Amino acid sequence: MANSSKRAARQSTARESVTQPIEPVLDRTSDLHSIFSETLDNVVEIVGSRPTSSIYLVDEDQRELVLGMQRGVLETAEGRRGRTNLDESWMGLVVSRGEPRLIEDFGLDPETSQWSRDTGLFRSAMIVPLKSQEQTIGIVSVLDLAPGAFTSETLKRLSEVGKLLGISIENAILKRLQARVQSLSNAILNSMAEGIIVIDDENHVIMMNPVMEDMLGVSLESVLGSDADSILPIKRKDRESFLKAVRRGRKPPPIKITLNDRTLDVNIRPIAGEQGQAMGTVLAWHDITELARVDQMKTEFISIVSHELRTPLTSIKGYVDLVLDGDAGEINELQQEFLAGCG
Repeated sequence: MANSSKRAARQSTARESVTQPIEPVLDRTSDLHSIFSETLDNVVEIVGSRPTSSIYLVDEDQRELVLGMQRGVLETAEGRRGRTNLDESWMGLVVSRGEPRLIEDFGLDPETSQWSRDTGLFRSAMIVPLKSQEQTIGIVSVLDLAPGAFTSETLKRLSEVGKLLGISIENAILKRLQARVQSLSNAILNSMAEGIIVIDDENHVIMMNPVMEDMLGVSLESVLGSDADSILPIKRKDRESFLKAVRRGRKPPPIKITLNDRTLDVNIRPIAGEQGQAMGTVLAWHDITELARVDQMKTEFISIVSHELRTPLTSIKGYVDLVLDGDAGEINELQQEFLAGCG
């Protein structure tokens, strides 16, 4: 009789909590610990602090559930292990089916009775899947020491929390991936030997690597968002002419300019979105100062050599002509033939 009264009281508390609003799970952070903590706060609002609540994530490679966080008066056996085999656990049923599950009594439920020893003192449970793009990525489980501690209404409420948590985890993973991609992109950009500057479709500077900063003598912070024509020696109309040739399938030669005693080759390419829409322009500046210096030295050398050789050759030709004219005495036909070849 006493047990029935306690069970009724718990179910009454659960029904009352169903009417309370759920605080949204954090989706503004990539910190899973914060997300899990706030989620379990919401679970406590629904079921109280007596039951043990847990969040597990699926490790598909190992076919395991990995404990993310657990809160409650009594730790579960799975919580102590930290990892649970998907194929050898009652929680794996929810992962495989992707549907919420209410267990009124582990020992009497035909699907979970084989694992009743693993659940220890816990008698009843609610488990809801966490989904991302229709794929189950984890679960939220709530266990109680008494049988029949939860109702279908409470399970529905927990399912709402699970949906929010699934979205939050997906957002967190996406934010981490974006941060990783951004970090990798910055590392690649900063390691390039060429100067790189990116301009949006409104001619504003949005990105620049350290080499480009050094070439222009400015910092990205000082020119971010400013009109590109205010800092670039190649104006917008000239860049557009170059891009027109590129869009027509041509390969125009790099634009050669001199900037701060440097000789630079500049290549320009358009940036297009997934639908082909114009999003901006990227300019790659290659420092060819040394190459230009060597090329100039080669030109000067050829000029000098040509001049130095031209003077003696003129004198030689003049003397040959004199010999051919007989000014140096008579010459035979063979000598005349040889000397004529020098003229």
